[in-house]
Amino acid sequence: MDCRWRIFCLLSVCIVFSCGVHMADFTAEAQDSPPDLRLSVYLTTDSVHKMATDANARTKAVAILKPLHVSRVFLEVYRSGDIVDRVSLEAVRDFFTSNGFAVTGGIATVPGGDVGVRQEAPLEWFNWQN
Repeated sequence: MDCRWRIFCLLSVCIVFSCGVHMADFTAEAQDSPPDLRLSVYLTTDSVHKMATDANARTKAVAILKPLHVSRVFLEVYRSGDIVDRVSLEAVRDFFTSNGFAVTGGIATVPGGDVGVRQEAPLEWFNWQN
């Protein structure tokens, strides 16, 4: 994980707690206004592969996401040459759908395998000009 992202997350948590906002207050507000606040998570191909083969990982994911009031999961289909097979993708999709989540597919625009050229920068995005 990029160091700048870790710092951003840490600062965000510090700001929330220093402003006197308690997670319980946020949760109550989110429950009272479900159409106004929708939370989603993006699951990478590594996570999708793991959840397709590990029932404990799926159960743990739901146990973590439900209390946070996450309503949608994005299942990554492709990242750097790694493609989630259809059977695995459908199994994970069906599991999350049966547990009350909306499910959408996602794709990472990062090069890998025989696809694309990496940019010359800290992140490993496509070099769109190449």
